[in-house]
Amino acid sequence: MTIGIIVIPALVLLATTMIARLLELQNDVLYGPNVAGRKNPVVRFRDEAGEILESLGLRRGLPRLALKIGTLGVFASAIIG
Repeated sequence: MTIGIIVIPALVLLATTMIARLLELQNDVLYGPNVAGRKNPVVRFRDEAGEILESLGLRRGLPRLALKIGTLGVFASAIIG
């Protein structure tokens, strides 16, 4: 019982510390997204999806509109349900 009281908080503290270190590393000036040429994964995906849609002849604003409508639908279903 005593080991459980000591080990569980220690593991939670260790996990929290490692997550904080990872976030600091990602936001660091030398390794983070501020380095020239690096983009956020979401931005990279959005750019690639836009290029695919443009190659198909569709407008670039269409995915953003779909995302807004999808978000509105989820919000409305959360209110109704």
